[in-house]
Amino acid sequence: MQEVKKPSMASSVLVTAALVSCLISLLLTIVSGNYSKPVILFQVLTIALVMIVAIINWRVYCKAFVTFEVQKQLDEKRKVE
Repeated sequence: MQEVKKPSMASSVLVTAALVSCLISLLLTIVSGNYSKPVILFQVLTIALVMIVAIINWRVYCKAFVTFEVQKQLDEKRKVE
């Protein structure tokens, strides 16, 4: 049986950081008052897409982490027996 490696959280964290920077950019654009509707619409659509990717990334990471932990516990039980 192949060994399951511990999943990396790096991509999930990077996508979440990108989402936060997009949100800050939108907030600063709105606060400055120097914007047009197409620009705001583009930023909102970008935020929506990045949010979807971030949610999917975290879901994949959590699923891989649970699989890793379950496999690790099963391996420990087999070693004891």
